[in-house]
Amino acid sequence: MPAPIDEEQCQNNLKIKREYRCEKRSSPEELSLEKEQHRQAQARYREKNRLRLNFCSRRYRLEKKHTQQLEQDKEEYQRLMALGDED
Repeated sequence: MPAPIDEEQCQNNLKIKREYRCEKRSSPEELSLEKEQHRQAQARYREKNRLRLNFCSRRYRLEKKHTQQLEQDKEEYQRLMALGDED
């Protein structure tokens, strides 16, 4: 059974990987090529999942709007109940 990996080892491993990537892309041309490939991959993902992304963004906005409206309604209810108690 392998020994458990602690957080320090994980951080060191990530640091080593990061340093390796920085050394590997020594030229600006390689860096710009990597960035362009990444942009193309993002565009392919967005095109492939356009409907799902639109649905999720709409749902997020509607849920946020609904939550804000619910808070306003609660505040209004509390205000009206306080006015009713004063009478």
